[in-house]
Amino acid sequence: MTQLNDLFISHDAIGILKGYLKEEEILLPEFQDQLDGLEKSLLEKKGAISFEIWWGLLDKLNGLLAQPILGTRIGARMTPKQNGILGYLTQTSASMLDALRCFERFQRLIYDGNTAQIDWQGDTCTLTWDVSHGHSTQISDEVVFASLLSVMRYCLQDPTVSLLSVAFAGAPMGPANLYQEYYGCEVQFNQSNIGMSVDSKYLLMPFESSDPGLHGLLFEQALNKLPKESVERDFVGDLHQATVRALHEGQSTAAHISSKLHMSSRTLHRRLDGLGYVFRDFLKAIRKEMAQEYLADEHLTLSEIALLLGYSEQSAFSRAFADWFDMSPSEYRRFQ
Repeated sequence: MTQLNDLFISHDAIGILKGYLKEEEILLPEFQDQLDGLEKSLLEKKGAISFEIWWGLLDKLNGLLAQPILGTRIGARMTPKQNGILGYLTQTSASMLDALRCFERFQRLIYDGNTAQIDWQGDTCTLTWDVSHGHSTQISDEVVFASLLSVMRYCLQDPTVSLLSVAFAGAPMGPANLYQEYYGCEVQFNQSNIGMSVDSKYLLMPFESSDPGLHGLLFEQALNKLPKESVERDFVGDLHQATVRALHEGQSTAAHISSKLHMSSRTLHRRLDGLGYVFRDFLKAIRKEMAQEYLADEHLTLSEIALLLGYSEQSAFSRAFADWFDMSPSEYRRFQ
């Protein structure tokens, strides 16, 4: 397994440090010259910087400024525009939920290695980072966590948005009250699992900056920047989830499902064709899979299962099921 210090982070990270120094009106000529030179080199080569260099820059700045919770201070200045195409995707999203899904999908455009997964259960939405490539530094993790909260506040236009919990792997870099003041909750340190959670009430709040048309174009651009095999794997997974949701809503048309994926019906059919799929067969395969899962749940009636699979009548579901398995749903359930 490749270690994190051998992986890379977007050159946009240099701009984050430059922006912080500018907004804070901090003059560090030698350090700023180092940032300018590194940024110029990266732009010419269209490259990224290693985590090792990034960590070194943060440590150096921390030594020069000696400010408590510096990583959090830097991240607190973050706006979507400082995150490249992912930042604009965030800003044009319909809601915080859409923005977080974009972050989960395209975070690899910002950094390699450890990635975050979203888990939404009831009143809590949690982002948890895997550490399969090893841990990052405390100051670097603070930049990421504080940035996410800052972007949430920016897009919701609400500076009072707070988190429910924050867990870091490293040791605190300042007094506990300073962390609590920014994140709005008790912050844990020296944890084996790192992550943050936010109240689900924020997830469906609309963004005033939402722009569906532009968002769709940016989404396609972001897809083109990801490795092909990753795009194909993620596309099939996203399509599966979108199709399940559409079936539950009783709207399993290609047009409705493609809109959930921020693309046209034509694009959906073209991409499925490129993977050797036909939409009709893909939909049928998911219905068959879900039918078996639902029939294993004794609490669900056949009528309820029919509705969950997008059928308006139980009889239509029963006919389709008999075509798939040469038996009725009731017979299948008895044999399980």
